[in-house]
Formats: sequence, C-alpha cells, structure tokens
Amino acid sequence: LARVWSRARDTLLGHAAAVVAISAEIEAELRRRFGAALNVVRVPNGVALSGAAVGRSKAQLRRELALPDGDIVIYTGRLSRAKGLMTLIEAWVHVARRHRQAHLVLVGGGDRSFDNCEPQLRNLVAEERLQSRVWFVGHVPDVTPYLAASDLFIQCSESEGFGMSLIEALAAGLPCLSTPVGIAPEVIENDRNGWLIPINDAHAATAARA
Repeated sequence: LARVWSRARDTLLGHAAAVVAISAEIEAELRRRFGAALNVVRVPNGVALSGAAVGRSKAQLRRELALPDGDIVIYTGRLSRAKGLMTLIEAWVHVARRHRQAHLVLVGGGDRSFDNCEPQLRNLVAEERLQSRVWFVGHVPDVTPYLAASDLFIQCSESEGFGMSLIEALAAGLPCLSTPVGIAPEVIENDRNGWLIPINDAHAATAARA
C-alpha cells in the first residue's frame, strides 16, 4: 500500500501546476526527485502565540505552572523516538551533574505517536535518579506560558518536515538549540538566536551550552 500511495503521489505532483514547500529541505528534495520542471513555491508555516503570558513575569509564570526555579531548558512536542529524545536525556545526564540549578521540562506526551518513547524516557530518568531535574508536563492546550517561563528551547529531532515547535520558541524570544532539520538551518543563526548541533550526538548537545 505504501508503494502504491508513493507512486500515485509522485504522479499527481508531477502533473501539478505548482507544489508548495514549507522548508528549503523539502524544496531541495522535490527538485531532486522531479527536476527543474516542477514549479515549487516556498510558503513556510506561520505561527501566532496566544496572549496567555502577557503581563506576567517569568517568576510568576513558574509559580502558576508549578515549575522549578533555576535555569529551565524546555522541549515541546511529541515524546517520540524520531524527536531524538533518548539522545537528549543521555546528554541531560551530564548537564545535570555539572549544572545543579538546571531543569529539563518536557511538554507533550508520547501516547499519540507510533514510536512513543515516553516509557523509556521515564525509565532512564529514574535509573539516573534525575526525577527532580526532568519534568514531564504532559499535553497542554497552550505552550505559550511554558515557553515564556523558560530560558532555552531544545530540539534534537532526527528529521522534521518543518518544526513548528522551534518557530513557536523563537517567536517567544527563546534562544534555541536544534539539530539542522526542517526549517532550523534557515532560522537559526549560531550565537545570535541559537545553535545548531549534529543529529544523534549527545556530546554535542552537552557541549553546546557548556
């Protein structure tokens, strides 16, 4: 079925008047597969944060959300293996030992993903005795206040079609640490608004904010 769908999709794309690509990565793949004859139009996804954090300080938001004091590194999104979260926790083991006031907040759950890794994440956190340094928030209706209460956003994805969570974090004014997937290489400028790190490299994720 997957092969049939792939062939049907490629046939439709090949006859389209134009195809929308939401990132340079997708545009490059379309041009590789279909050549210069395909009319590719770049239209990135937009984002609009809610006003849920307006008028409240970071300290006030942390009290309201029951978040810890200290430095908060946040991830928002599905707790799936493709998001590189096992690598993130491996890196966090070392970060937590060196930075006693650093906390990792994971907003989202794995129950909606075929590659759910939430149980493995929780087991690893328990094995490393990091329960007081890694916070599992679960699904929330609005990530805006959590972003506003944090200090750094991190994304270790192995691949992304776009990366909406990253754009939301940048829109909230957070510096971002991300693998070079999806829209990340287009919006992150090293040492200005964030840092790009290699995929599946726990050491690089640790060293980037040493």
